[in-house]
Amino acid sequence: MYCQYLQKTEEDLRKELMPDAEKRVKSRLIIEAVADAEDIQATPEDIDSEMAAMAKQYNMEVDKLKSLFDAENSKYLIQDIRMRKAIDFIYDQAEIKEPDTAAKDETQE
Repeated sequence: MYCQYLQKTEEDLRKELMPDAEKRVKSRLIIEAVADAEDIQATPEDIDSEMAAMAKQYNMEVDKLKSLFDAENSKYLIQDIRMRKAIDFIYDQAEIKEPDTAAKDETQE
């Protein structure tokens, strides 16, 4: 039905979405590798802080929210925290350099 709405075949839609999907998967794998290599973990404090933020967002008590989390949900929450901490680590380690003006001038010619 969605394909009909877009007036595309399923194959055309797959071809259109594939490059972006591949990029997201590769990025995720790289971030996971950094998290593993740097032994980045979600601490109990990280989990409590995230739970408090989520409870506030949904206007509910933290204990009520925690009671709704099963093992699978907790696993996803921990993984999400690890990924965000890995991204923060990457940004903190990045060296930002100004573009070389000579190289910039050559590309404009």
